[in-house]
Amino acid sequence: MKIYLIGMPGSGKSTFGQRLSTVMRLPFIDTDSLIEESQNQTISQIFEESGEDHFRKLEKEVLHSIDQTESIISTGGGMPCFSDNLEYMKKTGKVVFLDVEIEKLAKRVNSESGSRPLLEEKGDELLNSLAEKRKERLKFYEQANVILKDDEISIQKAMGYLN
Repeated sequence: MKIYLIGMPGSGKSTFGQRLSTVMRLPFIDTDSLIEESQNQTISQIFEESGEDHFRKLEKEVLHSIDQTESIISTGGGMPCFSDNLEYMKKTGKVVFLDVEIEKLAKRVNSESGSRPLLEEKGDELLNSLAEKRKERLKFYEQANVILKDDEISIQKAMGYLN
């Protein structure tokens, strides 16, 4: 089964996905990494040079190109909110939303400055930007098959829902 991890930037999709893939003995795929490799550019460079619309097209192409039937897939924070991506994910696997508090997201995103093109603010501006993005995206995220809230994001909890 494909397991898609969705959530805000900084929610830990990649870290959690790598750990889950080890436990479940499934390949781990990070869609942002696939995009960067295929374009030979960072996500920030793609946004800067080609714009968000082009990036969203690349996301959809990468999503539809994943041919491993069993894998753990970490998606970009906006991926489920564009095109038919969420519908496609639900049709081809299980979707897990990692729901992390805004303050924790801000701390994590702040420590990774420069790697998140839609979140370049600092301090209160970053908190406000994250809150606004979360508000916009929540209607998509909440359609996940499994929702793991901040305090229950664990491999054990995820395995309980996925088995």
